Amino acid sequence: MGAYVGEYVIIYLVAFTLSVFLVPMVRTLALRLGAVDEPDGIRKIHTEAVPRMGGVAIFIAFVVPVVGVYVLGATGVRGSWAYTALAANPTALAGLLGASLLILLLGVYDDLYHARPRVKVLFQVIAALILCYVGIQFSAVANPFGEGKITFWEPVAWALTIFWILAITNAINLIDGMDGLGPGVGLFVAGTLFVISLFLEVPLVSAVTAALVGAMIGFLIFNFHPAKMFMGDSGSLFVGFLLAAMAMQGSVKRHIMVPIIALALPIVDTLLAILRRWSRGLPMSVPDKLHVHHRLMKMGFSQREAVLVLYAISGILGCSALVIAVSNNVWAFWIASGTIVAILAVSVNLLGAREFVAAPALIAQAVRRRRRRGKAWVNVYTAAARMENVATLDELWASVERLLLELDLDTAHVRLEDDVDGKRSFDWVRSGTSPSIDAEGTMQQGWTARLPLLDGDRVLGSLVLGKDSRRGPLPDALGGMADVLCQEIVKTLERLDVSDER
Repeated sequence: MGAYVGEYVIIYLVAFTLSVFLVPMVRTLALRLGAVDEPDGIRKIHTEAVPRMGGVAIFIAFVVPVVGVYVLGATGVRGSWAYTALAANPTALAGLLGASLLILLLGVYDDLYHARPRVKVLFQVIAALILCYVGIQFSAVANPFGEGKITFWEPVAWALTIFWILAITNAINLIDGMDGLGPGVGLFVAGTLFVISLFLEVPLVSAVTAALVGAMIGFLIFNFHPAKMFMGDSGSLFVGFLLAAMAMQGSVKRHIMVPIIALALPIVDTLLAILRRWSRGLPMSVPDKLHVHHRLMKMGFSQREAVLVLYAISGILGCSALVIAVSNNVWAFWIASGTIVAILAVSVNLLGAREFVAAPALIAQAVRRRRRRGKAWVNVYTAAARMENVATLDELWASVERLLLELDLDTAHVRLEDDVDGKRSFDWVRSGTSPSIDAEGTMQQGWTARLPLLDGDRVLGSLVLGKDSRRGPLPDALGGMADVLCQEIVKTLERLDVSDER
């Protein structure tokens, strides 16, 4: 090991030097292009505009020594252990660098123009497929219950790889919410993977993570509080992607829990974020101030102190992953893994993550909410189907009344512009209730919605819906359901020849 560690030190030093040299240049470029992170006074902690797109400097500082070692060795200028490691599978190296470049470009675009979440996911999946194609995938893992390996059927291996890449890439992206935090956590994970790769003799991981460590440390000089530059999505997505790829290559040779423990901090923080947003019916792209670093600051820690606390946790987890990786006792793997996960869970809960303890209740609540929403939509489209078959206005209003009861509303009023004798109007109040409403149908103690009944650009009338807030909350997605109801009422009125009834 000692004979070739010096080569990795050189790779590290080249990456570090380039990073320190490049960050100011990329910072100037980001300012000119308008890639600046403005404070919003809501979720973001920084109080002044800070240029982002630091991932460009990290990527260049990382890729130059890696490619340089390969080129020098391939041209015969200098042969080395590092070159031998990279040349052992040039296809894998090319695929890794190409996929990493794709992720970097995605992040740069997001830093400049804000890419949609679905676009981010699409490009991350493409990058993961590139890795699968060149052989960087979960094709097999060490058997956690005994000797040997567990080999996956190729479609399963590809699916696991895509899931892992998406999970870790976005976990690093989500945790990068404080000066020095994202790069620091990524640095501890990369350092852990580097040391583990030396013990397990995975030289490709050693060369790649040595370069990444150097690039990250150089960038941290400018990113630690008060930050002069942020990684941006170009950096957090690239670093997360590369760490996910290297964790697959090196750690699982010995035990599947090794990469999970090394990446436990961003993984747990992301799981809690998913649980919070899913239980509230919110998309993952909606930000909040309930991440672990936000909770530390609410406890009174300064930005520097909060980051140092999380560095300490990352360091402990990295050392634990290293111990698990070099241990040969299966039961020691499981005991150490379980202990670390339990400690991490308790620590996160003590930081105020009540949703961690309340996870079963939150999940059950979210499942019930989604079932109610699904049932409500079924009722809406069932009512629409009934309206297609009604033959009279009385049948139409009966169908509307039935739907209003199913949606748990309290009042409804249909007013049409050409209603001469009142035949085409509909007034309804839920039986057994006494909501306070004015002459226009507005609820005095509750929710009221007025929606136009439109036939193209022509306004036929209006639909007024009311819900008494004293009886209970509004149904989920009621706005969309009301729009469908309006459309069906208009279509049914057009179909019915009511002029003969006048």
